[in-house]
Amino acid sequence: MKVWELDGANFELHADSSVLLSLSDYAEITSRNADRLVYNNVHQNGAFSKITNDAYCVYNLVTHLGAMSTIFGPCTIDTSIMYGYASGIYTNDTIKTAIFYGDQGLLKGNHVVEIAYYYMSGSIEDGNRVDTALFYDEGIVVGYNRIDTTIIFKDANITGRNIIRTATLKDNGWFNGKNEFNDLSLTHAKKYIFQHDSTQAHKRQLGCKRQMHREHHPHVRF
Repeated sequence: MKVWELDGANFELHADSSVLLSLSDYAEITSRNADRLVYNNVHQNGAFSKITNDAYCVYNLVTHLGAMSTIFGPCTIDTSIMYGYASGIYTNDTIKTAIFYGDQGLLKGNHVVEIAYYYMSGSIEDGNRVDTALFYDEGIVVGYNRIDTTIIFKDANITGRNIIRTATLKDNGWFNGKNEFNDLSLTHAKKYIFQHDSTQAHKRQLGCKRQMHREHHPHVRF
């Protein structure tokens, strides 16, 4: 259900002090046919809410309270906060701060993110560039992402061809693919599995004590 549909053709928008609020489930806010549209704050309270950017949009604060809420299409966001289960941001956005409070939070696409917080389980998928990713629960990194610093406090799964400068794993971990680390810190008395035919390159140092398991002799290169 579209609660806001803006066609920017032959239209000039001055909304940099605006507040858009939707309360119902399945509410969709859509912008299209413009080079650049500037909004201020957007708040969507219902489940399955969606922001669809068919034009390039700029937002200050975007909040989603309901489960399975999404943001699609190119935009710049200063702060995105998602509270609901299985909510995610897709395609290619520039985001200063992304905060996920709900389980299974998702960044998927080719985003550029300064810092991402996951307070329950979450994932970063495809080809994102993230300065800092903090997973306070289970964390998944899949694809060919570039991350400067990540800390994963519960089970970690790092799969693909990711390049991570500094990774700190506080609980169990699974590695698959050909990932590359400058510094990889593992935790005493936890289990780490390097899957068959995987190569994990460590350019500077690997910090690990005990309980490292290697399945089918994968390659761990220093």
